[in-house]
Amino acid sequence: MSLAIKPTRSFWVRYPWVSTALGLAPMAIGLIAFLVLPILLMVVSSFQTDQGWSLNNYFGTVRGEYLRAFATTLQISLVTAVLGGVLGTLTAIALAWGTSSPNNGLLTLASVAANWGGVPLAFAMIATVGNSGWVTELLRAIGFDLYKQGFTIYGNLGLILTYTYFQWPLMLLLMLPSVQRFRQQWCEAAESLGATNGQFWRWVAIPILMPSMIGGMALLFANSFGAQATAFALAGGALNLITIKITFLVKGQTDFNPGLANALAVEMTVVLAIAVIIYQITNQRARRWMR
Repeated sequence: MSLAIKPTRSFWVRYPWVSTALGLAPMAIGLIAFLVLPILLMVVSSFQTDQGWSLNNYFGTVRGEYLRAFATTLQISLVTAVLGGVLGTLTAIALAWGTSSPNNGLLTLASVAANWGGVPLAFAMIATVGNSGWVTELLRAIGFDLYKQGFTIYGNLGLILTYTYFQWPLMLLLMLPSVQRFRQQWCEAAESLGATNGQFWRWVAIPILMPSMIGGMALLFANSFGAQATAFALAGGALNLITIKITFLVKGQTDFNPGLANALAVEMTVVLAIAVIIYQITNQRARRWMR
């Protein structure tokens, strides 16, 4: 009579959730320490004033210079999102449909440009189209003065030009996968049914690509709305942006008021969250066509 030996299983096999928890623990700790807790502290501080708990900080954000800063930031973010979105989509279509395969060097350049910002980008724009930039001096040499025509790199128009520099390639990278998955059969089906080129774009191509475009523009909007380093390095306090106002309120360069700064930051977080939600909804819709 032989005795059956019962196989033993290791601890990790019997309790697989332990290994999963240990693997996720560093990320969870990082999220709690650097995202969840700061947001909670920001929200709590936004209701605190010298007189105690109140909504005065939020009342202060909807009037005067802070309301104008919020409107200016929204306007610049919307303009750069639409401008960068249209240019990036057209470039993605030209790369995906105009060539057999996109140039890797061009995509690498787009990746670098999409992530290039802050002080280096501001310096590059000043050296290019600043008061004494090489493009400005070149145009002056042929009799055209940009700054006499009302342009300045240190104003809203200059900031739009600067933001578009990285919004355009970012949209290219976001749209390229969707454009590459666009099926040739859809074009052939439209042609077989007698559709013209304009009708194909109006009723087939644009509706299919529109969710991806809207989602990409939502990310571009969030990218521009939350930017601070590039604008501050470009013109400092001359630009009336909400991120720069928060910087001054925290550093005390004009009026030290962390409660008001946190209230502005909470409102910015809400706007950014809405943009991310729009991206998630449109991205799910785009995947239905691109499977």
